[in-house]
Amino acid sequence: MSLPDLHSNPSVDGRSPLIDALIEDLTPVRVARSWGSAVLLWAGISWVFVTSAVLMSGPVRSGAVAALVASPRSGLKLCLGLATGFTAIWAGLEIGVPGTPNTRRLWIPPLILFSGWLGLIAYGVAHPLFEVSMLGRREHCLAQSLVLATPPYLLALWLLRERIITAHAGAGLLVGAAAAAIPALWMQLGCLYDPVHALKFHLTPILIVGLAGALIGHFAWRD
Repeated sequence: MSLPDLHSNPSVDGRSPLIDALIEDLTPVRVARSWGSAVLLWAGISWVFVTSAVLMSGPVRSGAVAALVASPRSGLKLCLGLATGFTAIWAGLEIGVPGTPNTRRLWIPPLILFSGWLGLIAYGVAHPLFEVSMLGRREHCLAQSLVLATPPYLLALWLLRERIITAHAGAGLLVGAAAAAIPALWMQLGCLYDPVHALKFHLTPILIVGLAGALIGHFAWRD
């Protein structure tokens, strides 16, 4: 950019030629989507997609929905899973954005809720709610969960690209975990009841996609 003569006559509105030249070289910047609208957009699209895909691939386990009403522990487990996913995407789309709350405050809710969800399922290993059976088993629930988590994760990456400045790996981990939490929740209703099976095949995708998300986030937005 060549700078104009500083001693040239000022423009009609009183600005100097230097100011005019600088303004002409500026390119408009698109304002990032608000935090709330980004979370709602992600949640709406992701839940509709995963729910539709799960129900089209097979019915929920017989008696699984009724158990939510009959058993407080079963309902609490589902609520903890829902809250884990929502707080993870809430934190993931905000961490690393200028002017956000303290990073530690964003991490605490999803970590506590996931620990509670994991602990409640683990408690069921020694104290199962129902008799463990093969009823409703989905042969490839692990692979299905990983596949279904991919589009929500890609959507989260698309939303992150216009917001994130720092904490790239942390944001990638959180949105990856949030994406995998949706099929994990549906597998609690759509696959067999067995706490050991749930720990191995229903919650494992959260760790896999979360760690993969951390790596992708680190390299995709490397400064």
